[in-house]
Amino acid sequence: MTGRLHVRTAFIAAGIIAILAVFTSFGPNTTFTAVLQPTSGDPKDAGKNLGSMTYYVEPGKLRLDIDMPTPTGQQYRASSIILYDTTTVTSITLIPEAKQYITSSVDRKTYENDPSNNLDALFAAPDGPSGICASDPKVTCKKIGIETVAGRKAERWHVEGPNSSGGTDSGDVWYDPVLHFTVKLEDQSGSGYVAKEITTGTLADSLFTIPDGYNQMTK
Repeated sequence: MTGRLHVRTAFIAAGIIAILAVFTSFGPNTTFTAVLQPTSGDPKDAGKNLGSMTYYVEPGKLRLDIDMPTPTGQQYRASSIILYDTTTVTSITLIPEAKQYITSSVDRKTYENDPSNNLDALFAAPDGPSGICASDPKVTCKKIGIETVAGRKAERWHVEGPNSSGGTDSGDVWYDPVLHFTVKLEDQSGSGYVAKEITTGTLADSLFTIPDGYNQMTK
């Protein structure tokens, strides 16, 4: 699918997880923690540890902890932490094993005009003004109903759209309209992710800052 659903499910096949893995909108009073578990439709992955993603979300800020299994032949786990601030339009990638960090920033004009850099546009309800259904005329969305995921009431949407091979890709999105967060995603192969735990409440400021003892990596 040329739309964003394919972008979000591709990380399963590739073995990586991107910061833009879910649709969410930083609305007022949206403060929560969500632990997401990658899923795979490949029978060969049955019983395997596919890692986890933990999102810490509050208005204008996002922290994503990525914990992946240790790659074969390597000593360290493929883990990292990404901090994103929409006010400063800055992302910081922390590498815990090395106690180092990388800072990236996007100029304001690019942030406002390029959806790939704009969390407010990318992380949206499927049927919202900035959502996948409204932003790509080739993508169709159908609301199936309301289902419970991780104790949350979520809208289930079926999404279809063309892919680069001339065929059609499809998948389902489970969107929590209260948290403005996708709690589950599954593509046509059965791969995606699902929320295992969601908690709401105040988050510590330290979650969104660089820990002491970290050194900035130089290019």
